[in-house]
Amino acid sequence: MYANMKKEFFKDIKSTADILIPKDPLERVIGHDDIIRFVKIAAKQRRNLLLVGPPGIGKSLIAQGISVHLSKPQEEITVVHNPERPERPFVEVKNRSEIESEIEDLQRAEGDVVTPRKFRNLLQNV
Repeated sequence: MYANMKKEFFKDIKSTADILIPKDPLERVIGHDDIIRFVKIAAKQRRNLLLVGPPGIGKSLIAQGISVHLSKPQEEITVVHNPERPERPFVEVKNRSEIESEIEDLQRAEGDVVTPRKFRNLLQNV
């Protein structure tokens, strides 16, 4: 899967250019072909998935790879502590357009990073 199949032996691999790395992160998981098939189906059908097993078998790698196959979230749900009634937290739901406008507002508020030299030039032009 990773080695170029045109090369017959590992001694024929001269550089890293001879090693093919799949663009899909799920295809980079080695030894779990049957599981990867189910993971892709679960992502396509927007199903839940529970990854269980001992450490080091690729659960986190599969979880990271599945994000490529999921569509972008359309809502964001935020749960905030309610100091007056802790058993009843505040729940805020925002849609995609509200999230994007918030991000734009934050970017405008932060402004641009200016080097000292550019700042000096700006002051001289004023």
